[in-house]
Amino acid sequence: MHTMLAMPTLPWPLHSGRAVNAHHLAHALVERGHCVTMLVKDAGATGWPLRGRVAVRVLESRPGQVAAPHRVRRWMRYFGTEAWLPGAVAAACQELRPDWIEGASLDAPLWLSAVAPGGG
Repeated sequence: MHTMLAMPTLPWPLHSGRAVNAHHLAHALVERGHCVTMLVKDAGATGWPLRGRVAVRVLESRPGQVAAPHRVRRWMRYFGTEAWLPGAVAAACQELRPDWIEGASLDAPLWLSAVAPGGG
């Protein structure tokens, strides 16, 4: 199974519940033989023990990306979520075709708002 975890940064150091949960989830999936890809805005964390076992993709704004759905733009402004993030996550899903995607942040539902049902 190919799993994608979308979050602002790599889950290291383990300084928050979000990081602890995401790190241990990725570790458990990798130990069971699953392919895991982390979708992050910033991959600057050093020393993450899973760095060589988990694929890391840094999300970027690209021309022609799907815009954030209108129904979530107000919430994006409230959370300070960049408008290009849902399109970047949707593009990564279309390219990598994960079996499952999970968000690990307070604004994760906004990040995932442009992903089509079925991940494509």
